[in-house]
Amino acid sequence: MLNANAYIYEEPDAWNGTLLKSPFERQRLEILAGLIPKDALKIVDIGCGDGSLASLLPRSKLIFGVDYSSSGLLKATHIQGVRGDAGRLGFRDQCCDLAICTEVMEHLDDSTFLKCVKELDRISRKYLLFTVLYKEQLLNHYSKCNKCRFIFHAWGHLRAFGKREDILQLFPSWELIVEAGVGFQLRFKPSIMVWIRKYIMGRWSWDRSTVCPRCGSLEGRRENLRVKSIKCGFWKELNGGV
Repeated sequence: MLNANAYIYEEPDAWNGTLLKSPFERQRLEILAGLIPKDALKIVDIGCGDGSLASLLPRSKLIFGVDYSSSGLLKATHIQGVRGDAGRLGFRDQCCDLAICTEVMEHLDDSTFLKCVKELDRISRKYLLFTVLYKEQLLNHYSKCNKCRFIFHAWGHLRAFGKREDILQLFPSWELIVEAGVGFQLRFKPSIMVWIRKYIMGRWSWDRSTVCPRCGSLEGRRENLRVKSIKCGFWKELNGGV
C-alpha cells in the first residue's frame, strides 16, 4: 500500500499557491501569523509544506521548515527547508523560540504521533503553536476509489480531536496562553446516517487532491468537501521565560 499522505503531497498540483488564494486558508494563516510573538526570532515549522505561513512572517525571523514533501520544500525558497520525519527531528534540544505544528497530527500514525508530541516539547524553549482539525467526523470524509474500490479518508486523516481536554493533555508541562478558532463547526450527523449516505447511497467524498493510497488512482465518486473548523492552541513553556 502507498503512503497516502506522501502520495498526495508529492503531486505537482499540491503546492500551486492555492492556500493563500483561498479566503478560508488565507484567514487561517493570517490568524496563525498574528499569534506569533515578536520575541520568537528562531522558529521551526513542522509540516511547513510550501512555506505559506512563513511567507506572512517578518524576514527578520530565522525560520527552519521540515516536511516530508520534496515538491513542497522546492516551493519554500524563503525558508531553510529540510526533508524530514515529524517523529524524528534533527534538531538539538531547545534549539528554537517557537515550534509550529499546524494540521499535521491528523495525518500521523500512532507511533509517529506520540514521537512528534515529544519532539515538539524537546526542541522549543519558549513557545508551541499547534492546530488541528476540530471535532471532525472521520467517516463523513471517507472516499471510495472507482478503480480498486478501496475505502479511505479523502484527506488522509487517521485520527480526530473531539475534546479540548484531549489536546491540552498532550502538553502537560506547558501553559495554554492563547486559544483561537477559524471556520465553522459542521452539524454533527448520527453515525448511522453517515454510514447510509456512504455505503447505501454511494455518496463518497472526493476532491482534486484525493489520491487512492492503495492503487494511486485519482478517480472517485465526487462530492464537494465543505470548509472545516480549526482549533488553534498557543503554549508557553511553564519553566521558560517570556
